[in-house]
Amino acid sequence: MHKNKRFFAVVIVAVILIFGYLVWSAFTFRITSSWPNLSNIPTVMPYIDVTFSKKITGQPNITLSPNVLKSYEIKDKSIRLKLKQMSANTSYTITLNNIHASNGKILNKRLSFKAKNIAFEKLPKDVQQAIIASQDPNDAKLLTNDPLVSHLPYGNIGYNISYVITTKQSKQALVITISVILAGADYKQSSAALQATIDSREQAALNYIRSLGLDPSKYDIQYSVPSH
Repeated sequence: MHKNKRFFAVVIVAVILIFGYLVWSAFTFRITSSWPNLSNIPTVMPYIDVTFSKKITGQPNITLSPNVLKSYEIKDKSIRLKLKQMSANTSYTITLNNIHASNGKILNKRLSFKAKNIAFEKLPKDVQQAIIASQDPNDAKLLTNDPLVSHLPYGNIGYNISYVITTKQSKQALVITISVILAGADYKQSSAALQATIDSREQAALNYIRSLGLDPSKYDIQYSVPSH
């Protein structure tokens, strides 16, 4: 008998807590999520989505410090913050003021994150897709601001990476050149071994681009190999 009373008491408390949570959720205007997770923002992330518990109305006051905010757009319960290229290991603060909900509530909130250099292959698939979709080497307005350009020219053992902005089919285009470096000893190898060396160094250059969180397949890449 006492066990039954205890069980019913637990059930009643659980029901009250659930009901209280539902009432709180129905009337509270709050941030429910952000995407990507603010603990894992790559420097080349094109945007951050902040989602609220209620539909947003009116025009909020939004700032980002240091200022890498291109623009923002509101869609139903979400605000998309469109970003410029960020600096690695730099802390950023999003200030959301006068966020008006459809029920008349107003929210002021600050969110902080640190941008990181994260290898492209280590990013979640949805973040990879967002980055790839944002890259457009044929858009003249984006060429000099392309995240790869800020890291070039770059050289390492066996290769150099450089870029030029040229004209292709009456449009400005960003062209990346990977130049393989060969020494005299390399030419003393067999043809197959020499080709393997060239392939390895070209792959190392592509891996460097990937290490920046960028997809080499989205770029016009030309390869330069010196003749003996």
